[in-house]
Amino acid sequence: MSEVEVMAYSDAMWAEAKKKCRLNAEDIALAKRLGLNHRSLIKNIPSKSEPWKAPVKVWLHEIDEKRQKKRHRSRNVKKSRAGLAPPDFLCFQRSCRGHLGLPVFSLAGAVRFKPSSTEGRALFATI
Repeated sequence: MSEVEVMAYSDAMWAEAKKKCRLNAEDIALAKRLGLNHRSLIKNIPSKSEPWKAPVKVWLHEIDEKRQKKRHRSRNVKKSRAGLAPPDFLCFQRSCRGHLGLPVFSLAGAVRFKPSSTEGRALFATI
């Protein structure tokens, strides 16, 4: 088979997925950009016994939203590590294993001590 025949076969499969899943050209382009193939779209068509499943079009847009949020979060983390966005506080610990009442210095200059219990950590996070 030549490349032209393979591409035509693939386009025919995408057209079949487009028809079965009731998608438009933009949704097909989104699926390709997300790295999905035509079979995964067809496999995710909800049946009558699966009322919890969203239609394929909604499912595609949910995946895209989640990936955009994740990408946005990772960019913010990279900026803060590069020093572009300052951290809220600096924590100095002796070990990676636990917080044993080690000092935490905030940017305002106040010194607080982290408690060693898990309940204390939850309370400290809310301060």
